[in-house]
Order: sequence, then C-alpha cells, then structure tokens
Amino acid sequence: TLRGTLEESAEAYLLNLAATGPAQTQIDGNVTATKAEDGGIADVSFDGTAAGGDLSAFADLAGRELDGSFSFDGEGAYALESGYFDADGTLETNDLAIGIQQVDGLLRGTTRTEIDVSRDAEGITIRRADVDGPGIQLTANGNLVGDGSTATFNLTLPDLSPVAPGMSGSVSVSGDLQESAEAYRL
Repeated sequence: TLRGTLEESAEAYLLNLAATGPAQTQIDGNVTATKAEDGGIADVSFDGTAAGGDLSAFADLAGRELDGSFSFDGEGAYALESGYFDADGTLETNDLAIGIQQVDGLLRGTTRTEIDVSRDAEGITIRRADVDGPGIQLTANGNLVGDGSTATFNLTLPDLSPVAPGMSGSVSVSGDLQESAEAYRL
C-alpha cells in the first residue's frame, strides 16, 4: 500500500509518502527531487524512516539467504550527475543474517549502527561510523581520497567463536591508517 502527496514547484518535486509492503515493510518520509536547469532531476533526497520486520521474505529477490529485521531513521541526498552523496542515520538490526557465517556471527542480537558520511570532489568522508552490538563494537572516522586516505578506528569482537568456530576469546584492535602512493601504513 502506498499513500502520499506529490507537489511540484519551480525548483523541485516533493513526495510525502507512507508505504507498507510484505514482511512488515514500512517507509514513511519525504522524498525531494530537485530540478536541474535543463528540466531533468539534479539530485534526490530522503528524510524519514524505513523498517522491515522479516527480511527472509526477500531472500529470493536478493538471491541469497536473508533473515532478521531492521529499522532505519535518517536522511540522505544523492546527486545524479556527479555521484556525490551525503547520508546521516541510524540503522538497528535484529538477528540480521546474510548467509555468510562470519558476518552472521557478528550481527546476532540487536546491533545499532550510526553513520554520517559524504562523498564529494575530494573523496569520501566518514565523519562518524559507530557499530554497537553483542558481536561487534566499532568506531571509525576518516577520509578516503586518491592516494592520501586516512582513518582512525577502534574495533572489538567480544567473542570470536561465532565468527570462527573453534576459536575462543576476544580481540580488540585500534589504530590509524595512512595511505600514500606507495603503501598503506597502519
């Protein structure tokens, strides 16, 4: 079911929408499509929420195992011609599974991800990436650019057994990554 209103101004199209679908899927928010000078669409943005209560219903469509649920609250914008984007939001998953044992082990339980990232002519800027769940804790920020990428990160895997059967214990790694034309330095 899709409900909403579409308004057009000289500068943009604004779609206020509420949608529901199979597997307890919901979207609620505003989509704005800004017009380019030639009358086409220059960029598209979304501000709102989305949720999926049973991702297994989409496994055939994705062509892989899917399970769990998610909710998202945030905003993002994408420029069609340049490919530039800006996104800021919170994603919460519950028992997310994608059919990759090592990843599925990290995402058991409730995992909350907060991200604030953009891409422009300079490259990709990760202002904030925080992941907090029973299987993984990660904080990171950085700049991904041609031959001068930099990043700072802290990663903890509290229990290695879901990721690598037969292993036990935890691991924590933190550091700074520097890239030059010749090498990466950690």
